[in-house]
Amino acid sequence: MTRHLLCLALLFGATASVQEQAQAVTTTQASIPGKGKYMGVIAKIDATKGVLGMKTKSGKPLMVKATAKTKVIIAGKPAKFSDLAVGDKIVVKGKLDKKKKVVIAALIASK
Repeated sequence: MTRHLLCLALLFGATASVQEQAQAVTTTQASIPGKGKYMGVIAKIDATKGVLGMKTKSGKPLMVKATAKTKVIIAGKPAKFSDLAVGDKIVVKGKLDKKKKVVIAALIASK
């Protein structure tokens, strides 16, 4: 858990909201079957469809789909998917659908 917090702090900068986001990611982690964590930057977004394209830390593109159950957190506070923007650094927690190559997001956190 310490490594996860350190990685998040390095990604977003050492702020109080990062610790809140890390706690939210860690708390949600146990309730997500087939869970995965993906970190990167939003490259494109379609708020009307609840879909975003991100570039992971390793430089690979990844599509993310939000559902009615997806929690969005920005600066440690609950937010809407439409509040996210291109260029935002994000952490996505969810299940990867390997056939469709999309992450069904349970949580999207941004600084």
